[in-house]
Amino acid sequence: HPWYYDTKDDAYNILNALKTQGEIVELTLVATSPSGKQMTFSSNDFRYNEAGLETRKISIGGDEYLIRVNTGDTWKSDWAWIQTSQRGKIKADALLSKNLEANDEIYVVGYTFGLSQQQAGSLKPLHSEMSVAQDGLTKGLIKVSGRSFDSGNSGGPAFAVNKNGELVNIGIISSGRQVVGQIVPIDNLR
Repeated sequence: HPWYYDTKDDAYNILNALKTQGEIVELTLVATSPSGKQMTFSSNDFRYNEAGLETRKISIGGDEYLIRVNTGDTWKSDWAWIQTSQRGKIKADALLSKNLEANDEIYVVGYTFGLSQQQAGSLKPLHSEMSVAQDGLTKGLIKVSGRSFDSGNSGGPAFAVNKNGELVNIGIISSGRQVVGQIVPIDNLR
């Protein structure tokens, strides 16, 4: 739901105003894996917590409209998810996602800065690692230091090693400022 984010883009603001007035707004998305497998779905298939939205007035072409904007309360509403019939090999650990300790290693994969970091005709995720910055959750989020993700990684998976030595998903990448990053724990996705 990109129209819920504070933007200067009038096209998104118009979609936001329509949605705020109760109209149906739908985007069709096509996700392509590195292997080339594709999955098509609708923006309306996603579950999104609208409780973190704040109502504002904006002007578009001299007319005033009400819109709802994400307040940045990332542990509640800076993410959306969809249930599909697809099954993979990635395991999740909700309990671990809330109980990581400072200095535990976190591993992420994603497409930092999108296609600008890819060779023409190729799509390979960037792999990186960083450390948990504080024990447990802070303001509902996993804080990491040595942040090695940026634009293009948002919503991507974050992994840690569990007590059995397995690499498991513990969250999704949310945001960061300089070297500190925030990851939404997988336990929040209920």
